[in-house]
Amino acid sequence: LIAKFQRGVTQLTCISLAIGQPNACTLPHSFARAFKNILALAVETKINFEQAEKYKLFLEDPEAAAAKFGLVAAPAAEEKKEEKKPEPESESDDDMGFDLF
Repeated sequence: LIAKFQRGVTQLTCISLAIGQPNACTLPHSFARAFKNILALAVETKINFEQAEKYKLFLEDPEAAAAKFGLVAAPAAEEKKEEKKPEPESESDDDMGFDLF
């Protein structure tokens, strides 16, 4: 019974988002979309607000932001010294996938 209710709420949310009808189910999605739009505006302009500062800092210098916020950086590609084998060219590239016979 609970699973059916959750499925119904999910369908209502999807339909409401698709047609642009706000309701209680779509509010979290609407707020998230609004924040993304405001954040994009703040990043492109000189508008500053508290929540946008860490995103701006990350875009200016990713390594410093990772150190400040305690994020672990991915291992550098230079550390992985795997040799890549050249890929053999396939014959289908010559005729672009079209076969006459």
